[in-house]
Amino acid sequence: MLFLNGNPLKFDTPQGRQYNTFVDTKLKKMKNPVVFKSGKPVKINATGLFEPPRQEWIPFSTTVGGEHGSETWQYTSVLPIKRNDQWIFSERGRVYNHGRKLKLDKNKDPELIFYLSELSPFIKSGKIVLENKEHEARTIIDKEIGILDVKWFIYSEHSPISVRATANEDALRTIASSWGVGSVDELSISEVQLALHKVVERSHSNIAQTGRGYTEFLSETKVNDLVILRANIQKAIDKGLIEYVPMNLQWQFASSDHILMTIAPKDIAVKEMALFNYVKVRPDIREMLMAELSDSAYGKPQEVEEEVPELPDAPEVLSPEDLEELVTATVPPSQQAAEKPKAEDLSWVDNVKRADLDGMKRRELEKVCKKHVINSFGKKTEELVDKLKTIYTD
Repeated sequence: MLFLNGNPLKFDTPQGRQYNTFVDTKLKKMKNPVVFKSGKPVKINATGLFEPPRQEWIPFSTTVGGEHGSETWQYTSVLPIKRNDQWIFSERGRVYNHGRKLKLDKNKDPELIFYLSELSPFIKSGKIVLENKEHEARTIIDKEIGILDVKWFIYSEHSPISVRATANEDALRTIASSWGVGSVDELSISEVQLALHKVVERSHSNIAQTGRGYTEFLSETKVNDLVILRANIQKAIDKGLIEYVPMNLQWQFASSDHILMTIAPKDIAVKEMALFNYVKVRPDIREMLMAELSDSAYGKPQEVEEEVPELPDAPEVLSPEDLEELVTATVPPSQQAAEKPKAEDLSWVDNVKRADLDGMKRRELEKVCKKHVINSFGKKTEELVDKLKTIYTD
């Protein structure tokens, strides 16, 4: 019997119709007997033996939220006693052993099956699950198919992202970067494939936390804007352009300590994912990131070892002219002209016209801003152009 808020369930009420719908639809499709089993994996202790299964008390009363507020449901197989206009229940629950299955006849126990599968908090928390062999088999098959598809896309020469199909390694390297494989440009393509496969497997095994698994990988084999954005973020991390500060739980630009974002403590394990989710909805941050990557593409000038000329044979008696020539010969050529390095030639900035601002590269635009003492950091290119146009009126 089912009771609602202390009274027998009336089948002409919304709750009664909820029960009837369950019987006519879900229960009718279930095989007999209906089996409930433990949702907890079997534990193995340090000795390698299975731990004894635990016992839990399944209460037959629960309170749930309904259309008209909270509702208290009660199941009992024993007719309760009514005393002082209140029902007294002698059956309050049942002991469940996690090592065994609970089998119920759907013709004899439809109300208990309804209570356990639709209302019991034990089902909702996953402590006990409704056995569905077809669904479980389908889940295993889907996982195996996912494993095979992932391996095929990563390793097969016939894969659309393979070196053979694309005539270069860019697709594989970009996808690997988007999945968090670091320094892909320093790895051979075989090392990239192995690293990518390992990362995808690890992410799928923790999909509840990462939100990315086999399905997400397969959908990203067509390199789209989000995949490229992930790859660019990973490249920025590899190059040290952006860094994570554990003490403050913050991502920041390394060159300026400009804070990108502060992550929540619960996202520490997936801090790269949190950074991507933030950057993808912030076009201003994306533009700053691309500007940093563009600047880093220029690279640092190579240091060339300068040859020091050999000392000329000095005459026995040195004239002032000979002495000056001897001293000059011992100074490296780069220091003969001036002791200080030459400043960057910015004379072209003086010739900039208003019409030149549209289409000007970001790096050059920042130099024009510097001349007029305009802080360009963190601002959109369009904002800087509009600001400069108020100065250049010709």
